[in-house]
Amino acid sequence: MPLPTEVQRRTPIPPEEQGGLQTLREEGRIRLAFTGHFDAAAAAEHWNTALRATRGARALVLDLGRATELDGAGAVLVLRLAREIPGAKIEGAKDAIAATLERTAKALAAAPPPAPEPRL
Repeated sequence: MPLPTEVQRRTPIPPEEQGGLQTLREEGRIRLAFTGHFDAAAAAEHWNTALRATRGARALVLDLGRATELDGAGAVLVLRLAREIPGAKIEGAKDAIAATLERTAKALAAAPPPAPEPRL
């Protein structure tokens, strides 16, 4: 039986294009280099590693020059890391990735919706 037309199959991301994270220590600062398609799966895989790598850092560069895509989950990770270290820099973001970061930052800064009225 064929799938309904509203159900879309997502093509798996080839291993060589999956999101990765490299940690580099350079002259007293930490550089996290994001690579490939950095989506929710990549963010989940690298979240703890990224937080551990930046713990106690005095300077941080978040290098997005080799990231080909970034979704909301990846953007939340990047923005959280940038917030953790005063003066952190985000470098190399392509226009589409920069736009995702901007939209996500605005969404995170927005006031939460009011709580629903209690049901009696």
